[in-house]
Amino acid sequence: MLAGAVVIIVRAPRCRDLPVQKWWHTGALYRIGDLQGFQGNGAGNLAGLKGHLDYLSSLKVKGLVLGPIHKNQKDDVAGTDLLQIDPNFGSKEDFASLLQSAKKKSIRVILDLTPNYQGENSWFSTQVDTVATKVKDALEFWLQAGVDGFQVRDIENLKDASSFLAEWQNITNGFGEDRWSVDLSVNTEDTALHNPVFSAFQPVEAPVMLWDESNFPYISAAVRANMTVKGQSEDPGSLLSLFRRLSDQRSKERSLLHGDFHALTSGPGFFSYIRHWDQNERFLVVLNFGDVGLSAGLQASDLPASASLPAKADLLLSTQPGREEGSPLELESLKLEPHEGLLLRFPYVA
Repeated sequence: MLAGAVVIIVRAPRCRDLPVQKWWHTGALYRIGDLQGFQGNGAGNLAGLKGHLDYLSSLKVKGLVLGPIHKNQKDDVAGTDLLQIDPNFGSKEDFASLLQSAKKKSIRVILDLTPNYQGENSWFSTQVDTVATKVKDALEFWLQAGVDGFQVRDIENLKDASSFLAEWQNITNGFGEDRWSVDLSVNTEDTALHNPVFSAFQPVEAPVMLWDESNFPYISAAVRANMTVKGQSEDPGSLLSLFRRLSDQRSKERSLLHGDFHALTSGPGFFSYIRHWDQNERFLVVLNFGDVGLSAGLQASDLPASASLPAKADLLLSTQPGREEGSPLELESLKLEPHEGLLLRFPYVA
């Protein structure tokens, strides 16, 4: 028996080394550009945001991209101070308390330091060197205070932006390799792909977050109770519940977290792919973006042996009601409803 065990150990395939990942690779970021829009009820400050950290934690987001929240007198360089919190949002003490509470929930905080966010030109139209120096000083100040990174926007309006960005990146890296930075300019596709940011609440004409029915007086559109955070949290079939399940699944499964990606059948309004990692369970995603149902007819063409498709896969979740979770589905005869997405799982086979 001992000899047999030794043979099994020796012949067993070696597990792949886990890839090196930064914290921002392990989950999405949540951007709050308008505190009043996020909190609703006419409120909007750092103390109130602190009270909603449990909600962000339930989404399994890894970082909060906040602001801008610094003092900015519209189109006035001298009246813009990136080292000071706008009193309308709170104080430095309020921010320090938010930062501490967020870290306890494993949520990183990233500051938006776009200087003239209330003005016509986000980077002003003159005094480029003065503005760049303000950003540099703010980076050092807030990173020293414990902020996990920074974001700037509309960088296409900044003259000689590439050299400034390189300098600011070096400053950020000097505080540790786990500090994050990004510029959201006109070309954000690659950035968004590697650093997913949910930009639900923008500074201009932001929607009001519908926490519950108490927010109804603050919006003009017709809404129902099942459209609120409270209502959707109580409905296991809601979009919010679906997102929470997907986010939780991704945080636990290696194949979804950092697995290899292989595209399968695609066509107008249809896309499918496999995620797999080493000897872990595999996941199949099938998406129908069209207005009509379709037959997927999945085929594993040009796939490596490690990503081969089985005849059946078990349903983990669907965006449409009516499917039984855990039921096996025949992949060659798989049918999807309009706008339906499926997440299926199947085991690794040596």
